Amino acid sequence: MGYLGDAVGKVREINRRYARPKIELRKGTKVVLMVLRVYLLALVGLLLFALVSHAR
Repeated sequence: MGYLGDAVGKVREINRRYARPKIELRKGTKVVLMVLRVYLLALVGLLLFALVSHAR
C-alpha cells in the first residue's frame, strides 16, 4: 500500500494543518454560512424524499 498509504498520510497532514481556520469571521458571516448549511441540508432532504417516494 505504498502509494495509497502516502496519499492518505498527505491528506491527513493537510487536514491537521487546516483543522482550525486562521481567520476571524464576523457574526453576520457566521449566520449566513449557517443559513446556507441548513438550506443545503433541506435540499438534500427533499432530494432523498423525492427519490424514496418515486421508488414506490
